[in-house]
Amino acid sequence: MLFYMGCLSVTLLLAFAMKKVRSESVYSKSTLILIICSLLSNISLSQNYMKSLIPEANDGIGISNRISYWIIGEGNWSQERFKMLYEQSVLITIILLLTYVFTLVFEKFKKTS
Repeated sequence: MLFYMGCLSVTLLLAFAMKKVRSESVYSKSTLILIICSLLSNISLSQNYMKSLIPEANDGIGISNRISYWIIGEGNWSQERFKMLYEQSVLITIILLLTYVFTLVFEKFKKTS
């Protein structure tokens, strides 16, 4: 959760700064930043889930990288939880991609009218 909160905070600050300097396409640029953060979490969570499937890799189950640790936290480590969080992050990325397309169309429409 810490990772998602950090990404959202940075995105909001950057969006506010872009609005302040009257940048074009603020919403799509902000959504693109969130997509990049989401892709980072996808990669980290998929690596963590895949490593949890290989019992020889660890002595028990563990977190394989910092971003996964920031998302998963301390408790309730299990392969099922790792898989669930990975699947949720993929869903979030798909939603963000659709939102990005929508914001691009919206900003293009707004610019032409």
